[in-house]
Amino acid sequence: MLTAVTGLNWGDEGKGRVIDLLAQQADVVVRYQGGNNAGHTVVTGEGTFVLNLLPSGILHPGVTCILGDGMVVDLDHLTREIQDIRDRGVSVTPDHLKLSARATISMPWHRIQDGLEEDRLAQRLAVPCYDKLLIEKATRKTGLDAEVLSENDERLPSFMLSGNSFADTASMMRSFYSETQQVNDAVHETILRLAGQGPCVFVGRCASAVLKGADTLSVFVYADPADCVARVMERNHIGEKEAQQRIRKINRMRRQYYDFYSETLWGQPESYDLMISSSKYGIDGCVETILQSVSSWEALHHHE
Repeated sequence: MLTAVTGLNWGDEGKGRVIDLLAQQADVVVRYQGGNNAGHTVVTGEGTFVLNLLPSGILHPGVTCILGDGMVVDLDHLTREIQDIRDRGVSVTPDHLKLSARATISMPWHRIQDGLEEDRLAQRLAVPCYDKLLIEKATRKTGLDAEVLSENDERLPSFMLSGNSFADTASMMRSFYSETQQVNDAVHETILRLAGQGPCVFVGRCASAVLKGADTLSVFVYADPADCVARVMERNHIGEKEAQQRIRKINRMRRQYYDFYSETLWGQPESYDLMISSSKYGIDGCVETILQSVSSWEALHHHE
């Protein structure tokens, strides 16, 4: 019998726990999509296991686990994750774990390439650039556990409305004291702290809304849909249809996250000081345009 477990929320539905229970009666457990941004927590008699890439069935010795076609696999992360559970007594062998030949492999130079593009503007301005990784690193200084951060980063507090005013109020109150909300609060506090240390560049993270009212230049960089698809296909070695689906999902999550924490709307002119097309100007052209805008803003600000 084939059983499929699919999460229809933003995460935190308990998929890992469900799969761990179902794996007791299964021969094969397949994870069909995603990367190490996920966090599946399973509690057994041996303790708590947080799995980012490995399917939850890996904790059952008689089950074959497969990392499927739709997965993006960071080999460094996968190696560390395997070693971590081996150190805790879980056997992982080639017979126990399989990797699809059609899965996307994330190599070290992909992270370097991302960093070079994101750092280009900051380098020209001679200021620090805080992207997702650096903000996570800074946020950990607040005392949040790294596993908690990984599981709840850039997610919305989730709550279900039943129509019962008392139950709905309790559900919403729990969501605002959840780990997800604690992580988001810590990220926003970190952005404010880093901005207070001097000029810098933030990439994403709803920073424009967090820093609203401060001396900031908020920029939204976008591209034509065809260019977005081509870029995602090339970077991730996937087909056109999968690239389109991935873009729609990511943009939907970004919009929901931004709209939840901002008083304005994601991708709309009233939310930003500058909107610029990388399809029209290219990456270097966008950098030059932003630099000109920074110079104009500083001259106007200094004049005032």
